[in-house]
Amino acid sequence: MQKWDYLNVTVGPTRKGGFVAIELSKKIPGIEEAEILPKVLDKLGSEGWELVGIVPTLTSIGAVFGGYEGGLQRFELFFKRPRE
Repeated sequence: MQKWDYLNVTVGPTRKGGFVAIELSKKIPGIEEAEILPKVLDKLGSEGWELVGIVPTLTSIGAVFGGYEGGLQRFELFFKRPRE
C-alpha cells in the first residue's frame, strides 16, 4: 500500500492583488514564508508535491450598522506526494 507525505500551506492576499504563502505546515528547503504563490507552486511541483485540495477561509468579519463588513480571504492548500 502506498504511503503519503502531506503538507498544507496557508495562503493570503498581498496589497498588490497577488497571494503569498503565509505559513507552511513543514519546512521546505527553498521556500520562505511570504514567498509569492506562483514561486511556491513551482517549487512544490518540482519536488513531486501534488495539490489535492483547497479550502477558502474568511477572517475578520464584523457587523457594521446592521450589515456585515468583509474580511481577508485566505486559503488552505493541501498537497501530497509519495513517501520515499
